[in-house]
Amino acid sequence: MACSFSLEAQVNDAGLWTSMGLQSDLGKKFSLDGDVEFRFNENVTELGTVYGEALLGYKLNKRWEASIGYRMIGKRRYDDSYSIRHRALLNLSYKKKFDKITASIRARYQSQYSDINRSDNWRVPDDYFRLKSTFKYDTDTKWTPFVSAETFYNLNPPAGPLFTEYRMSAGVEYDYSKKSSFNLGYIFDREVNVPNPWTNYVVSIGWSYKL
Repeated sequence: MACSFSLEAQVNDAGLWTSMGLQSDLGKKFSLDGDVEFRFNENVTELGTVYGEALLGYKLNKRWEASIGYRMIGKRRYDDSYSIRHRALLNLSYKKKFDKITASIRARYQSQYSDINRSDNWRVPDDYFRLKSTFKYDTDTKWTPFVSAETFYNLNPPAGPLFTEYRMSAGVEYDYSKKSSFNLGYIFDREVNVPNPWTNYVVSIGWSYKL
């Protein structure tokens, strides 16, 4: 993939993302997932973002799954108040196992409205297309290492659709029990093709429980 990187000043930061998730099967075809995440930035000194998310999934067949969801986000402003954002999500996922490696790809369309009735342009959505690939390796133990990569395309900036961000991560999942699991990872997150792009170096910690 080729892209032109901005020559503007870079903004670097270290962060910590912590999450908790619940998963539930609603029959053979449907599933319901809920997540809460807290993202600390400014070298892990302040809570920059907090969100809650719900996803309703539908298994099209053994390998394909579609889902629709909603995310409510609180994003910290420079004056330490929080901007409230509402995001609609539409996903299409594919998964296949090759011996010990499980490969999956997720295509996501998201549309976000910020500060409804509190800003002059709240009616203008911020639309993105995101593509994420993940690879997991089965070690025949409770530990499962993984790597992933994701690209972000802004669909409605003034200059037209634009590739604006990429995110790479690596880590390990640990199955504490049949229903409970933990994950620990490292994320490299960078903006491109925008003025003063930022780069985030993030440690992620998560816990999930299957009902």
